[in-house]
Amino acid sequence: IVYLHSQEDFDKAWATMKAYFPEQQDILRYLEETYLPPGVMEQWAGCHINKRLNFGQRTTSPVESVNRLLKSYLISGHHTVLQVVKQSFVMAQDMERSIDQATKDQQNRIRYGFLGQDWLGKAPYNVSFKALSMVDKQHLIMLSAVPTKAKPHPQPLKPC
Repeated sequence: IVYLHSQEDFDKAWATMKAYFPEQQDILRYLEETYLPPGVMEQWAGCHINKRLNFGQRTTSPVESVNRLLKSYLISGHHTVLQVVKQSFVMAQDMERSIDQATKDQQNRIRYGFLGQDWLGKAPYNVSFKALSMVDKQHLIMLSAVPTKAKPHPQPLKPC
């Protein structure tokens, strides 16, 4: 139930669990009151946390997340220590690639947000996102001091 990707699948699984354990009403009620109220379920259910960028981190403890991920690399529970170590290296390489790709995607998405703005010229191609953000903040400050129809007498810029 925890890792299901859609609310519909989650609801079906919860209904199935309730039907499978009808004699456990106290436990089911406890689960519903403790883990299913609005605002609480959104903190742990996969159908909600998958909507946010989390790089596969599903718990508050990085160790728990890595342990869960490592288990997904080990198909059966019958592995030698050497096999576990080898798989942990494969997992770490995959995690690094995934994080690198997500970082590049985010930087590109943000950088493309600055492309085509004449006032920036070729800067989006030549400077980092951090520099673009700083320039954009200054641009917004400058725009607040430019007279418009809505604000014909804006506050002047503060001295540098």
